[in-house]
Parts: sequence; C-alpha cells; structure tokens
Amino acid sequence: MGQGWVLVSLQTDLYAPETSWVIVQDNNVLEESPLYPTESYNEKLVFLEPGNYDFIIYDSFGDGICCAFGEGYFTLSNACGLDTTVYDFASSELVLPFEVLPCPPPIFGCSDPQAV
Repeated sequence: MGQGWVLVSLQTDLYAPETSWVIVQDNNVLEESPLYPTESYNEKLVFLEPGNYDFIIYDSFGDGICCAFGEGYFTLSNACGLDTTVYDFASSELVLPFEVLPCPPPIFGCSDPQAV
C-alpha cells in the first residue's frame, strides 16, 4: 500500500517545556514530541503507514501556546495533501484528526546531479 509521512512543525510559546504532543492510532501512541527546553521553532518528520490518526497536543499549564505568552502555532503537512495549521490552541489539550495517504518520502537538498 505504500508508506506515508507527516512533518510536524511547532513554534513554541515562551514556556516551551509545558508543550508536548503525540500521534495516536487506535489508542496506541506511535510517536511523541521531544522535550522543548526553550522557545523555538522545531520540525519532526514522522513516517507512518497510510491511515487515520489523531495528533494530540498538550499544554501542562492549561493555557495552550497562543497569545498571552508568545505566539505559538503548529502545522501538520506533507507533499500529498496534508496541510493544516493551528494558531489558536489556547487550552490544556487539543485533538486533531488527520489522514495520511501513500506519499513518496521528501527529498532533501538538490536532486540535480549537474548542479554545483
């Protein structure tokens, strides 16, 4: 059936250690976030089988990653139709269902053998 993938991009707020996320399918955690020690932009490429998943983002303080303490946001994307950005996560937890379709893996760098 082929492999799929999702790129999780996250801009934390000023209180990055409060933020974490998981990718879940049928109550099984398949991937989880690294620890975010400081406010920063982060990307994580996750390879998944085609199917339906839930992305669950948490804020341990309960105020999310929006607004009062920095303009945080997150994006789930790939080259095969997934492109979702959330700018208004302002609670302790948000569940975002998403679908992964078969998708060729991303190619990093220049793929032109004649390029200098």
